[in-house]
Amino acid sequence: MSAAEELLNDLQGWAGLDLDHPNYAKLQKEQAAHIKDINSDMRHLFMDTDLGRHVLQVLMDWTIKKPVALPNESPNLAYFREGENNIVRSIIKACHASEVGK
Repeated sequence: MSAAEELLNDLQGWAGLDLDHPNYAKLQKEQAAHIKDINSDMRHLFMDTDLGRHVLQVLMDWTIKKPVALPNESPNLAYFREGENNIVRSIIKACHASEVGK
């Protein structure tokens, strides 16, 4: 069991509603550190090498640089396409957050 899971076990019931519970602060710090690690990994993967930058550019060309929907396509495709775009935007956002120290 991870430290986060142990902290969550202590926050069940009424304790889960107590925002001043000491485990909330611990959990938030652990989650923030985990997110910072993921952001750093994304930056290293996609921004620190020529290959990574090339792959990110290809992903952008395939997704966010194309229209979400076309007039003759099913409107449902727009939801799918926006989901693809969101994945690439999340990668870019994580890289940026790591660059600015978040």
